[in-house]
Amino acid sequence: MIHILKKLKISDFILILLLIMSGLFSSFYIYGNNNKDKKVIVELSGKVYGVYDLNSDRIIDLKGPQSRVKINIENGYVFVLESGCPQKICKRMGKKNRINELIVCIPNRLLIRIEGEMKNNYEFITR
Repeated sequence: MIHILKKLKISDFILILLLIMSGLFSSFYIYGNNNKDKKVIVELSGKVYGVYDLNSDRIIDLKGPQSRVKINIENGYVFVLESGCPQKICKRMGKKNRINELIVCIPNRLLIRIEGEMKNNYEFITR
């Protein structure tokens, strides 16, 4: 490793630095957390239960067909805090903050989605 570093010239270091900086800039552009104008839409049994701002912290307590569900909007993220469904898949889906991300609870017929203006041309980004 040290042998390779001795052969590099100053222009090689500048090129490596530029590549790292462009990678960081690209990552920030794609994954940047721009929560302005993002809305959380909560649907229950196919009907809109409520529309909430992703930037306003709140707890939404609602009664689904099977059990009560508590949804938490906090620090620009939305997640299921409590659910009485048997497998609790909705709770394990974790925190969401990107446009087009979903949280679904089938037993309670609950759909939580994030909508907003796309700041780039990507609809989905695979991880």
